[in-house]
Amino acid sequence: MESPLQIGDVTANSILNRLGDTHLNSSLSASVNSVIYSGQKFFQLTLTWKKSSLGLNKGSTMPLDQSVIILRRVQDSYVNISQLLHILVKTGFFNESQVDNFLKNEILTNSQYTSSKSDNTYKKALSKYDDFTNHKVEEIKGLWIPYDKSVNLALKFDLYEYVKKLFLIDVHDFESFPRINSLGQQKRGPFEEESNNDSANASLMGSPTKKQKLNKQISNDGLDKTTEINLQKIFKSNVNHPFTLPPIVNNEKEEIINQIKLKFGEVFNNPKITFKNIKTIFQPILNEHSHPFDQITITDVPLDDSGKTALHFAATLGSLELVSSFIKLCISSPIRGDSNGESPLISAIQVTNSKENGNFPELLNNWLWPNLWLLDHNRRSFLHHLVIQPKKNFESTKYYLTKILEWISSSFISIKNESNEIVNSSTNHQNLFNLCNQIINLQDKVDGNTALHLAAEQESKWLVNILLKLNADVNLTNKMNVKPIDFKIVSELLNNENSDEDDYITNLVQTSVEFLKKRDEVDDFNINDSKNFQEDLVDDLISNTPRPVTDNKSDLLSNKIFQSIQDLLSNTNAEYENIINTKKKQVVKLNKQLHDSTLMTANNRYMTKKIIEKLSDLDNLKLQMTNINDKCQQLKKYLSEDEDLEKDEKFNADETFIIEPIYEKLINNEEIDINSLVNDSNLTNALPSLSTLKARTKAYEEVNKKLQSELNGLSDYSELTSKFKKVVSFCTGVDINEVDELLDGLLEAVESQQ
Repeated sequence: MESPLQIGDVTANSILNRLGDTHLNSSLSASVNSVIYSGQKFFQLTLTWKKSSLGLNKGSTMPLDQSVIILRRVQDSYVNISQLLHILVKTGFFNESQVDNFLKNEILTNSQYTSSKSDNTYKKALSKYDDFTNHKVEEIKGLWIPYDKSVNLALKFDLYEYVKKLFLIDVHDFESFPRINSLGQQKRGPFEEESNNDSANASLMGSPTKKQKLNKQISNDGLDKTTEINLQKIFKSNVNHPFTLPPIVNNEKEEIINQIKLKFGEVFNNPKITFKNIKTIFQPILNEHSHPFDQITITDVPLDDSGKTALHFAATLGSLELVSSFIKLCISSPIRGDSNGESPLISAIQVTNSKENGNFPELLNNWLWPNLWLLDHNRRSFLHHLVIQPKKNFESTKYYLTKILEWISSSFISIKNESNEIVNSSTNHQNLFNLCNQIINLQDKVDGNTALHLAAEQESKWLVNILLKLNADVNLTNKMNVKPIDFKIVSELLNNENSDEDDYITNLVQTSVEFLKKRDEVDDFNINDSKNFQEDLVDDLISNTPRPVTDNKSDLLSNKIFQSIQDLLSNTNAEYENIINTKKKQVVKLNKQLHDSTLMTANNRYMTKKIIEKLSDLDNLKLQMTNINDKCQQLKKYLSEDEDLEKDEKFNADETFIIEPIYEKLINNEEIDINSLVNDSNLTNALPSLSTLKARTKAYEEVNKKLQSELNGLSDYSELTSKFKKVVSFCTGVDINEVDELLDGLLEAVESQQ
């Protein structure tokens, strides 16, 4: 399958060239109208291909008449990108699945467009797309993104030339465009006239994330509570941490294991299998082994000689249905490795299936995230495996690492109890801390290489830049005593603060690491302050505690005092726990806000950098335009002088024209070297001005034209011959057509008379 990330490749086989080869330009009609749907104003671009234009793919059974509408919202200029990319589907270049996967990879799971589940204030600030795929009005259905990002995608897919009419409209000219009666356009829902009704506007212009469907979001909502808690428990109960669990060897139950393998064969041979089907196939084993641990020792067995389990193969296929089913039913453990200790996540990122299916973010977020912190037998992390792949497929490596870093920088995992209260949480702060302090500088067991060593060897600037932003140590030596700083590419990037490789994900990583450092500084201060407070509190309680009295008469009073102290401590402890719980909730809320602020800062930093680059380019263009204008003015002045001379000066073509240096050599019979004449300053000075030469050339051309006309007249005897024949015919009385036959005899008679 062709990767949807590559379908915008601007090459000789690009969309624009392929459409151009079909003469689409000459048969495409485009019209822009104003229209109102659900009380909102839109511009509607209608593209129509005539019957003669669409034989795009040989053997295609598509109808010849095709049309597409694309909407742009007047209020905020958001564009329906689903409709725009539907041009690719309508023309038969790509299918719906490829376009859907592209939208899922590049928008729905892209941190530039999404935010965490935080307060609506942050949602509105960060969410940059509207998901109206289930809108009641057919024309509005689809994914809506901002104007600038729509233009970028149109350029990427070489569609801008065909839709530029929609982008070049001034939204203030809405009333000047011909109006379409949307009553006939709507296929669902009643027509609503334009109004200022807030409820009508809210259906389209409310908080964008309210319109985002849960099945489109990549979040922990895809997990049921029990499975989520079990996944956390499995990760924490790994007795082999930080390595994966070894493959299961169970020679005593070989017959049962062979039956299990047959069941897995049945599962993998059915491409449309569902969770319910898988549960039915394995139900006898689930009933026989009620405890998950007993069951998984039977089902989580190697299926080949390399020790790969069913989950490894499911991850390789990029099948979300199989991965989720195997883990939910406790058929496979997500932390079990193969014979090399490689986790299911490594199997997924070594091929492009999950990228092409567009489900890698969901696979990672819901099921395979524990593998990020596990190593294989050679102490290689996921970074080592990704870094050694660029020569095979750099785009695949970049995609997987981008999605992993987005998850690490943006994830928020929480564990709730039965009362739906958060009892533990792991934020992007902790994930990023683990990456920067435990994974980034890991050295493999074979050569002692870190990921930065391998990236430098691959000479991948993008990978090296990312690893440097994650604070990779440039001074760690491998077993060959080589440091990353010894590579030229590393030293150059270290000295170049503004690298050309700084894209959005790089800015996101940089911003997240900066927030991490600041957060650690604040946390250290608060922890020390809290410890001092607790120690002072204990000291105060001890110093104020009365000593027991040995007098029997005061036993009752002593008991009362101790009871009072105990009650005081109990009440203080309860109040302290309430304060701690309140603070925990506040910390959780602040963590979410901090996460959203990180995304916003990274995005703003990226946009600022791009704006600065554009402004710099604009200044350069202005300078170039100034230089060009000055040069044009000089040429204009020079040419105008020549034109005046040309108009005023008249030359006689018969006038003697001598170029002294050449004339003297001709007189003296000297050899003339053309090459030496080119660089001869005397010759250049002897030549007249350009206007004079033009005037002489014009005079020579007129004389030549006149001479050529006279020559043509002398060369043409037809008119003279005709006159001569008439004279002979008149004098001899012979027919004019027979004169030619009598000429020889007449000539002899005349000569004989002389």
